[in-house]
Amino acid sequence: MIRPATIALNEAALHHLLYEIQQGNLNACKAMGLDEDVITRIINLPPTKLSRLVYSPVCWGRFAIDALIFNRLIDGLDDNRETFINRAIRLGASSPMMMECFGLTHSETAQRRRLLQVPTRRGRLLELDDAQKKEIWLRWQTLTMDCGKPESQLSQIEKLDLMMMIAEEQSIILASIWQEIQSYAEAVDES
Repeated sequence: MIRPATIALNEAALHHLLYEIQQGNLNACKAMGLDEDVITRIINLPPTKLSRLVYSPVCWGRFAIDALIFNRLIDGLDDNRETFINRAIRLGASSPMMMECFGLTHSETAQRRRLLQVPTRRGRLLELDDAQKKEIWLRWQTLTMDCGKPESQLSQIEKLDLMMMIAEEQSIILASIWQEIQSYAEAVDES
């Protein structure tokens, strides 16, 4: 007896494969593990043989989860997500930040800014002076130590929440704090 899960996985894999072929995305097919000969054979199969592939008793497809994206989606299920997003935007989060943390596109972020009546900034961020940079970094170190786990184990949302606390305390836009902490972390990683 063929397990329903095998059929479902084979069907999903074949459907995805045929879609990529139809769209002309042969590199996507190759990334799935197929060479050009197999792709050509699939293109030439009649529907009855494609159906036999789906109902094969052997599961020939693989299922994988992108853990990073999946965790971001799970984080997005939080009931406080909307409040958290709005808080970040009010504090001056940039579109790239909103994309990285919440998966919001530039236009979705811009639309939220308009709805929240948050003015948009044009051009580059204002350069922080050395005293501001030092104050941000010292506060960041204190907050991350107070979390009770290493910074590397903090989720993106936990880090963003700490940065928002700094933005509120120091009246500096969130995007500048994000940029400063990111650049400092990169400098530490390189050394």
